[in-house]
Amino acid sequence: MADAPSLYTLCISCGYDLTGLPIDAPCPECGSPIRLAYQLKRFVRINRKQLTEIYDGVLTTIVGYVMCALALIFSSIVIFLPALGLLIPLILIVLVLPAAVAELAGLVGTIAPLRFPKELKPRYSHSKVLSVAAGGFTLGLAFLLPFAIASQLSAMWMALLVCLSGSMCLVVIGHACLAIHLAKLSFHVYLARFARIAALIAAVLFGGSLILIAASVIQLESQTRGYLLADAVWRIMVFTSIVGYPLLHFVLAVGLRRSIRRMLRQSAPPASPASL
Repeated sequence: MADAPSLYTLCISCGYDLTGLPIDAPCPECGSPIRLAYQLKRFVRINRKQLTEIYDGVLTTIVGYVMCALALIFSSIVIFLPALGLLIPLILIVLVLPAAVAELAGLVGTIAPLRFPKELKPRYSHSKVLSVAAGGFTLGLAFLLPFAIASQLSAMWMALLVCLSGSMCLVVIGHACLAIHLAKLSFHVYLARFARIAALIAAVLFGGSLILIAASVIQLESQTRGYLLADAVWRIMVFTSIVGYPLLHFVLAVGLRRSIRRMLRQSAPPASPASL
């Protein structure tokens, strides 16, 4: 039989030893289908390298994005120091480039496609979402940032913030899709719920920012008196880019890494008696 039980396996829900039990039976301890345990172990065995890359890449992505946020904060301070003169572009490049490389390195590591069994194949691919996020992040730092530095136009800096915020929103959504898929395999119900909430919050934050930007542009074009929305938009965009998305991503990444670590640990072969 193709799906015959191996010599050693544990229930992925409660850890009960399933050795010798028929694959179509439920777990005697918790009632979970035993077949799911073998499907999970086959999935991890096929994708062990990719899961390890994602496990490391998620942490690098968090560190890189925090570095980018700090670099943008220092860049906004440096711009208003005219005494530096021609050194400003060089300082900005030195601040932003290492952070951007760290962010992209971690993000590319999490794009690794996973090979799901036919019965476990998800509807949405996290790789496609994260690929678009990496492209948007590269576009913002490679093209919009130099133009913003050279022109010193607020519109270019706003376009850069929109690009980076949209990319980070896609990073949260892509990692949320991955967390939902893996949570279904490892019975992490709370991780799947939080991943859906995190993806929804990220989409609402980015959509709300776009609506405020459109409203501020309309107000500026119509020259309406009163409190300008542009100031509020700047504050909201900076807050969501530096605090909102990284905080969401950090909590999501912690749960995602725990889920992957649990899958890798439970699917590892047992130690041989000679090594004990």
